[in-house]
Amino acid sequence: MNKGSKKSLKDVLPKKEVGYGGVKINSKSNKQIDMVDDSNTSSLDKNINYYKPPKKLRRSSLYLIWVCLFLVVIIGGYQVSAIFATVTVQVTPKQLVIPIEGSFSANRAPAEGIEFSVIKLEEVLTQQVPSTGVSKVETKASGVVTITNNYSSAPQTLVVNTRLETPEGLVFKLDKTIIVPGNGSISVNVNASEVGSKYNVGNTSFKIMGFKGTARYDKFLAKTKTPISGGKEGLMSVVKEEDRTKAVTSMQVDLKAKVKNKAQLQIPKDFIIFDDGMMFSFSDEINNDPSGSTATISAKVTMVALLFNTDNLSKYFAEKQLAGEAVPGIKISNIKTLDFKLDNKDQFDFDKTNKVNFTLTGDANLVWFVDTVDLKAKLLNTSVKNQSTVFANYPAIYRAEAILRPPWILSFPNNPSRINFKLIIQ
Repeated sequence: MNKGSKKSLKDVLPKKEVGYGGVKINSKSNKQIDMVDDSNTSSLDKNINYYKPPKKLRRSSLYLIWVCLFLVVIIGGYQVSAIFATVTVQVTPKQLVIPIEGSFSANRAPAEGIEFSVIKLEEVLTQQVPSTGVSKVETKASGVVTITNNYSSAPQTLVVNTRLETPEGLVFKLDKTIIVPGNGSISVNVNASEVGSKYNVGNTSFKIMGFKGTARYDKFLAKTKTPISGGKEGLMSVVKEEDRTKAVTSMQVDLKAKVKNKAQLQIPKDFIIFDDGMMFSFSDEINNDPSGSTATISAKVTMVALLFNTDNLSKYFAEKQLAGEAVPGIKISNIKTLDFKLDNKDQFDFDKTNKVNFTLTGDANLVWFVDTVDLKAKLLNTSVKNQSTVFANYPAIYRAEAILRPPWILSFPNNPSRINFKLIIQ
């Protein structure tokens, strides 16, 4: 080796301008120059190569996540819908149309065969009517007096028309024979001896004119119990007869409708009143006001009606048609449409009659009874696909269909209130 060409170790080693950690070293000034950019990322991080999965694998993972979310939503939605699901079961019971035509008898309940009972109701209406007529009026005053026997312990008989006299000399007569108890009293109605308003009196006392001149005269006392009124004489405004007839006729129509409606509201469930099984009686009175231009008419209706039990009628005609076969709960669904006629309606007293004869005509629709309470209990939690097996256990069912809401539920609710029934009567 040439001595003149000797080199130092520094010259032999390779020159390095970049130190560890990405720091450049200036060979001349021996200063460090930072090689990283202005971002916050450290030089060490920039030299680390992170693992990145392939794009295909990343897409598969994302798809799997969405599928899981979808299944959670579907399953959760089904669970919620199952909790709030409702089912309407449309049930068509077994039915049979039978013709009814003939005469039948009913006895007052309880009885064998067809039974009936009696209902009695009243209704009252009042109406103001103009007083456009003039009439001469002559009426006697009347009222109630109390007669006391202070004479002896023996009873005293006073015959009809016994005269009582007020201190003013007004004479009244008993309207019936009475017996005044010994040391006791009795009340009786009296009428004025003459017409006219002067006999209208309030509180007053009386003497028995027939006892005058005897010890009984002062020992038998009589006093008014109610005011004595109604005595009239002279001309007064009255309702013309044609106006009264017109008003009463209209009121009777309203009364009849009102009492029939009242009967329908009051009769028990599963009972029926046929139109021809009703009898109506009317009464009315008029109160003319002498000093006014109107009068008041009060009208009353009394209705007596035959009451039939629909279960009893249905059972009777069902067994008659089915040759005595007992069908529990069978009913005639259209019983109100049958034509009922009562025989000899005007010849007996509804209150006292124990047997009636009638005719009944029409096509009766017999409907078998379906125990929906028991059926509902059997359907709770039942699989929808097994519903026909449950329905098959009820021979009274002709057809049944379950309408599900929502339609995708797989079983009936376990809450009875969410199962409803709709009977289809044809």
